[in-house]
Amino acid sequence: MGGSDDEDIRAALGTHGGLPRRQAAGGAKLGAQAGIGEEGPAGREGRLGAVLALRHNHEEGGAPLAKPSSQDRSSLNGKILRVNPDGSVPSDNPFGSPVWSLGHRNVQGLSWDSSGRLWATEFGQDTKDEVNLIQKGNNYGWPNVEGDGDTQGGTYTNPLVTWSPSEASPSGDAVVGSTLYVGALRGQRLWQVPLNGASAILRKVWFRFSPAPA
Repeated sequence: MGGSDDEDIRAALGTHGGLPRRQAAGGAKLGAQAGIGEEGPAGREGRLGAVLALRHNHEEGGAPLAKPSSQDRSSLNGKILRVNPDGSVPSDNPFGSPVWSLGHRNVQGLSWDSSGRLWATEFGQDTKDEVNLIQKGNNYGWPNVEGDGDTQGGTYTNPLVTWSPSEASPSGDAVVGSTLYVGALRGQRLWQVPLNGASAILRKVWFRFSPAPA
């Protein structure tokens, strides 16, 4: 991060004048180790009535943390966070903290569809990148599950779409009509993912990026 912690958090949330302090209610410091996903989307405010932010669960450069904390509700790492613009915790958050959902490794894109459903793209580590339908309080499995896996009786939520990292390594996403578009960094292509309500099962390449001439 380039500036002070407070400046970086306001930049990441997209609320330079709206989050005066980095400390949310309950003493949680949003700008501690691993930062709020400055490489992911800016804060999103509106459909959920507050600001969303991201906390990755890896060290700088992509290496996994020695003790991944995505499953630890007391840690903000590996979470999607929801806070009010003043930094306080909304009263209807699921755990009484900034945590909105958990079990994430590295969320990159957040987009709402016309019905208010929140879709996220996420880097896996070795085998699967993901599109997830984000729901209040849900656990998306990292580091116990990467991609589709055993939900442990519904404890974990499986992704709706997966790719190999060579095909994807997704960045931002956007919903247009009933289609989710996902930019792929390593895959150097734009994926088209048709949405059918809360389902997203079909994917195809919308176009491929050509390398610039040497």
